[in-house]
Amino acid sequence: MEGVEAQRIRELVSHGKHPWEKNVKYDPLLQQVMKVVQSCCNIRPTIRPSAASVAHSLLDILTCAAAGIKNPQQIDEGIKTRVSGLLDTINNKSGRASIGQRLSDEETGDLRALAEQGDPTAAFLFGAAIWYDFVQVQEDIDDILLVDGEERSTG
Repeated sequence: MEGVEAQRIRELVSHGKHPWEKNVKYDPLLQQVMKVVQSCCNIRPTIRPSAASVAHSLLDILTCAAAGIKNPQQIDEGIKTRVSGLLDTINNKSGRASIGQRLSDEETGDLRALAEQGDPTAAFLFGAAIWYDFVQVQEDIDDILLVDGEERSTG
């Protein structure tokens, strides 16, 4: 797509608007595809899915639709943008957040669920949120975290 229309769409997307969302309210299949498209349009490049992840998501959506299987409730991926924003507040010298915010239990659960489903970005962000004390972890998480190098003291 080139020209004036392409420029208009780039401008809208850069302001968080998606001009193609008009008719998706009543079609569950289109709603699922729109979630994938929206994640591709995330303002933060580090949060956008990889091409492989997009292909996998679209294949899941189409396979479930063809087989008549209702897709499970999707987890709000906006949590990744929120955690990424919190990480931006980390002072490089002190290694501490400058705003002192924490994730709610629901946000922590959503981020953990995404990580456990194999989302590599969510897994990284979950680990970083734990490292910088943005989350309060209630149970043992050694089975889902990969740690390389320096040990972190929790005492």
